[in-house]
Amino acid sequence: MAWHCARRSTREDVVREFADCSDATQRCEVSLAQEDVYITFSGPDLCENKVPADAVLLIERELVDPGGMLVLEELLGARAGGM
Repeated sequence: MAWHCARRSTREDVVREFADCSDATQRCEVSLAQEDVYITFSGPDLCENKVPADAVLLIERELVDPGGMLVLEELLGARAGGM
């Protein structure tokens, strides 16, 4: 998604994309089907006015349901078998 650009995207972009995170806190959590997303915004306690207010500083993603992901051993085994 286009909003995944830290320091160029803003809280307004996140609210538009997810209809969430509109409160004035510096941290926000968005729960999606297979992952939780944690977003940190700039503010008076962070960056000391070096970054515009409400800019996205950090996006962390945590998988909730990794069932659809391949295990590293499966990937390595597929590579070894394909050579």
